[in-house]
Parts: sequence; structure tokens; C-alpha cells
Amino acid sequence: MPDTARIAVLIAGIVISAGATLRLLYLAYHTRLWWGLMCTFFFVPMIPIFVLVHWKKTRRAAILLIAGLVVTAVPFVVDTVQTRLRDRGGTTQSVFEDGRALC
Repeated sequence: MPDTARIAVLIAGIVISAGATLRLLYLAYHTRLWWGLMCTFFFVPMIPIFVLVHWKKTRRAAILLIAGLVVTAVPFVVDTVQTRLRDRGGTTQSVFEDGRALC
């Protein structure tokens, strides 16, 4: 994957994740001030708990957050796979020079 494409995918994933996180915080504050404060100050453990407790209200934002994290991980996974293929003496191209597909 070219460097500009990696950066674009990475930025897209970060923007999607940030938007979903802001939406979850918005939902937490509109549920109760306590939920909003707990999700803001104790972010890592409280957001998943809030999502599980209020699943019907938060499922769209939670799914969007997971999708954003997956999109953010794609450039790193592609880079790791290409590096391992290169280290094993394989090729990172998907087609031989004469046009036959790799099996």
C-alpha cells in the first residue's frame, strides 16, 4: 500500500473513531451527568460499561467506533503482512509478470 494511501486510511479511521467517541460521550451526558463525567474522566473502563448498560441507545455509535478502530488498524496489518512476505523471500505482488495469478 503506498504511503499516501496508508496515511489517508489511517486518518479516516481516526476521524471515524473520534466521531463515534464524541457521540458516545454525548449520549452519556444526556443519559445522566454522572455517566458523562465517569466516561470523560475514566474513559477506558467506563465507555464499554456504558455501552453494555445502554446498548439500545448506544449500539450505532459503538459499532461505528469498532469500525473506525478496524479501519485504523488496516495500514498496520498490511505493512506487517508485506514485511513478513518480504522476509520469507516471497513477493508482495499479486500477479506474475506474465499475467498469471498467484495461487
